[in-house]
Amino acid sequence: QSEFLARWRLPDQRLIPNGVDFEAFKPLSQSERDRVRSELGLGDRRVVLFVGRFVERKGLGLLHELAKRMPSIDWLFAGHGPLDPASWALPNVRVERDRSGQTLAELYGAADLLVLPSLGEGFPLVVSEALAMGLPVLVDPSTIAGCPAVASVAASESVLGADAPSRWAARIGEILGDAAERAATAPARVEFARSHWDWDRAAGEYARLFAKVRGGEMPDRDGPAGVRPAE
Repeated sequence: QSEFLARWRLPDQRLIPNGVDFEAFKPLSQSERDRVRSELGLGDRRVVLFVGRFVERKGLGLLHELAKRMPSIDWLFAGHGPLDPASWALPNVRVERDRSGQTLAELYGAADLLVLPSLGEGFPLVVSEALAMGLPVLVDPSTIAGCPAVASVAASESVLGADAPSRWAARIGEILGDAAERAATAPARVEFARSHWDWDRAAGEYARLFAKVRGGEMPDRDGPAGVRPAE
């Protein structure tokens, strides 16, 4: 929003955050989590999850180094791309492909931490999805800057500098080392997500904007997204 407003004067400007489907992305029960972890063969090991494109700007180089440094942790990668973590041939690295919606939500629910050491992306949707599941997240400060309020429920550590692997390893160890704290703070993450990224509210905002552009009027609500078929 700031970048656009620095370049153009707009007669009507507003920011509509990406919405999250809370029917798909919601905390798993303990029995559901146990089932998914059993199906994935995770046992009782701690699990760090990455979701996104396997490209350099997402921080795959840093994650490769971390997976080597922290062999007692299972590293779960969901996505596709040219920098395939499967090619690292590390026994604690697993790649999941072609997951979306409910099947992707299962990975969030099975993990103990989402990591996204990316730069220059604004505020990626995967962070919102993880928080909606109650999952702790660790990102670069540039991601927090895309949604400053999220600093109350998300952790950050810079990915820049030669000592980044050491700092990230320390933060990951700190987060994973306190299971009671992760459990106690999960409801705050879920509540934050639900108050900021409601899928239906975002859809309704877009529908009202489209109606305004067309010169028509939209009802406040008519169905889950406030959308009425054209006459």
